[in-house]
Amino acid sequence: MILRCTGRVLALLGGHAVTLTEPPPSDDDWYLNLLWVDRQKCLLLTHAGTLFSVFVAGVRKADLRPIGPYVVKVVEAELRSEHLPPDALGRLPLAPSVSPRRQAAAFSVS
Repeated sequence: MILRCTGRVLALLGGHAVTLTEPPPSDDDWYLNLLWVDRQKCLLLTHAGTLFSVFVAGVRKADLRPIGPYVVKVVEAELRSEHLPPDALGRLPLAPSVSPRRQAAAFSVS
């Protein structure tokens, strides 16, 4: 599982929190963006191959450390709420690393 993050997400996480990698794009990738709604930090996760999306409101920086288990937990919870099996969008492993990019970075969650 690759988690491609915007600069906003990386700034929130802090550079020391992740290991940088540069994996090629894939339909199994997830995209993560940080949004602000009513003065709350929110995350929008989107699966590249299916455009299945997960919106999480009221996120705290501490929730995202480490990022891998948090992302897996919210994706699995959303899949359950849609009555889908946990592996419907592929295996959701737990160990993160990140890719240096200008606009976005990628976490290899393996």
